[in-house]
Amino acid sequence: MSSSIEAQQQPHMAEDDTTKPPGVTFYCVKHHKSWIQNVAKGCPGCLFNPPRIYTWVYEEKKKKKKKKKKKKKATMSSSTGDKKQPPKSGGRTKKPTEATFYCTAHHRARKLKCDEGRPACLRCKTAGRKCQGYQPPPVGYITWEALLSAQIRPALPAVPEASQLELRNMAFYRHVVAPSVSGPLKSTFWTETVAQLIHREPAARHAIQAISALYENSRLGFTEAPTVPDEDNQLAVTHYNAAIRHLVSPDASSSKDTVMLVCILFIYIEFMRGDNESAIVHIRHGVTLLNSYTAREEVARAFLHLSIFPFFFREGITDFPLPYEVDSKPCPSALDLSGVHLWLDSLLLRIVRLNRMVKQHRVGLPELHRLEDMLPAVPALSAELDDWWSAFAPLQDEWRQDDRTRTTLLLLEARWLHARMRVDTELDLSEILWDRQLERFRRLVEIGRLAHAAEKLCDWASRKFAFVMGFCPLLFWVVHKCRFLRLRVSALALFETLCWARETAWDRTMLRSLAKLMIEVEHAIELTPDMITKLSAAGDDDDENDVALPADRRRVSLYTLRGDVELSTDRDGALIGKRKIDLYLQDSTGALETQEYWLELR
Repeated sequence: MSSSIEAQQQPHMAEDDTTKPPGVTFYCVKHHKSWIQNVAKGCPGCLFNPPRIYTWVYEEKKKKKKKKKKKKKATMSSSTGDKKQPPKSGGRTKKPTEATFYCTAHHRARKLKCDEGRPACLRCKTAGRKCQGYQPPPVGYITWEALLSAQIRPALPAVPEASQLELRNMAFYRHVVAPSVSGPLKSTFWTETVAQLIHREPAARHAIQAISALYENSRLGFTEAPTVPDEDNQLAVTHYNAAIRHLVSPDASSSKDTVMLVCILFIYIEFMRGDNESAIVHIRHGVTLLNSYTAREEVARAFLHLSIFPFFFREGITDFPLPYEVDSKPCPSALDLSGVHLWLDSLLLRIVRLNRMVKQHRVGLPELHRLEDMLPAVPALSAELDDWWSAFAPLQDEWRQDDRTRTTLLLLEARWLHARMRVDTELDLSEILWDRQLERFRRLVEIGRLAHAAEKLCDWASRKFAFVMGFCPLLFWVVHKCRFLRLRVSALALFETLCWARETAWDRTMLRSLAKLMIEVEHAIELTPDMITKLSAAGDDDDENDVALPADRRRVSLYTLRGDVELSTDRDGALIGKRKIDLYLQDSTGALETQEYWLELR
């Protein structure tokens, strides 16, 4: 009977079909031993109407096939010595030779073994059945696969006093600004520390409103200050002033750490507005307050990194205060990723400060310390850089964790190479000394290419502003101090793809145009886009024998930007900016000679 059930089902019998077809027997599943004489009356045992409860399965008698099977069986038995052969496993059972009718009311469907497929059993789906094996998931059910594959962001806490626009700007900061402003570094300062602060500190919330408005609506062009629509600029200024009022209010009960964190937000607001002098004033006040108490770790790290910028962008005597932890203790032999970042910032701050003092001595500016008193610190800095590298080298095994960790390690190595070369060239005492750093320049360009390859795999929302020192100043330093043409052009080609548009006060468009001008002046060539592509795609192994190095009198030692940007159009009608710049070159006597050029910003 089971074999008949597996047979193909045919349409129901018509109601007037009461004659018995030849070779057909009618059975009821429940009363299968009783032969039904009259189909129209139905099964006498269950009394169901035939069109609905009977199904026929008809198979013609195949007597010839039976005879062939019997003959084959007889042949097999005779060949094996009349021994009975065991039935083959998995073979089909013999199908009935007569059409059989079954009562569907008492017939149960054949069971199928569940294949545990998701979201439904595949065997049930193939057989056209509704899978009954899975219960519907409860409300809010999430699989582990979904949790591990997608980054689920927690909802924003309720801020009853915030308007719809303020809530929108807070969400924009959380989803767009915070993941981007850390630049190539892997850091949780903006995504966690600041994000938690804005929900309990009104001053921080207003500062974030200003940062979001400036970030979203600023247009970074040819001017030092970004172009912001009047309405958005007014919104940013309003929230900036409100943050200051909350911070200095007599009713404010914020801790010193909270005040310092809000001060950091003020510094970056000024950087985003292009007001570097106001940002440096905030940094000075912040470092002074930092040295008056024991700050939390995130605050100390942030101000240690910020203390580097005044020595790059501020003119005059280097009387800027240093964080008290800079010279406190030697570098440990074992550090984690955040530890090597902290110690490298400390070393870089001391080296840049010392280099700035040497540069003042060369130009003839007033000095707080004599050059003879500063040079003995160079060997100690060199030894500390070696200790830092010994602690950093084991961390390079973490490159395979994720691309952001790999990029962080590459950036830290590039900063270390930058500091190492400054020390080994006796703090930039002579331009000729940089020619001995060829292998380190090659490594810096290679690091840029590796970081560019890693960043292609990252989905970063924006490259507008970065609140850290990224690759932009390091690539510019390669172009400025490396006199091997192909390496210089290779570093120049990485600006557009590797750098943020504005890294604190370093502007990508300005530095790239200045680097291009330096190459053209020193090598007496005109760099076209095709030439840049050709030279950057070529190998760097033959740099020493490629093009003659620039003569000493053609090497640019210093530069000074003058005046404001003047807008004009080129031959194709594209808008360009022009700005005067003074390049300082050494003459035959070693004195600095000033040459004036126009810097084109595209």
